[in-house]
Amino acid sequence: MRTYRDDDRGSQRGKGVAFAVELDGVHTIHLGDIGHLLTQEELSEIGTVDVACVPIGGALSATKAAELVAQLDPKIVVPMPLSDEAASEEALRKFFHEMGAEAVTPVSKLAITSTNLPDETTTVLLESRGKSA
Repeated sequence: MRTYRDDDRGSQRGKGVAFAVELDGVHTIHLGDIGHLLTQEELSEIGTVDVACVPIGGALSATKAAELVAQLDPKIVVPMPLSDEAASEEALRKFFHEMGAEAVTPVSKLAITSTNLPDETTTVLLESRGKSA
């Protein structure tokens, strides 16, 4: 699905793409570097979301990212830090606050099946596998 990296149809930061995938009964959306909330038409096109990979530290403020999560109403939220380590930590702290959650300890792996999805929205922070110092 076409997305934009800002709230002005991409005029400031360009266009993006969100990928919605269903595999073994688990509906996942990877929002890329989205910078806006979704329209009702877009939400209808996406449908049910079990897992939402949401950018943190990009164009969306922590409040807007939490609003986007509320729009999608997923069972699992996987925040994706988009900035350097120090900025990512601050962005994640603000996002967890907006989600009403304490800071979460990163996990190395996430195994999801359609039968082990939580009843309420749960935020799961994955360990970074990016370049190390």
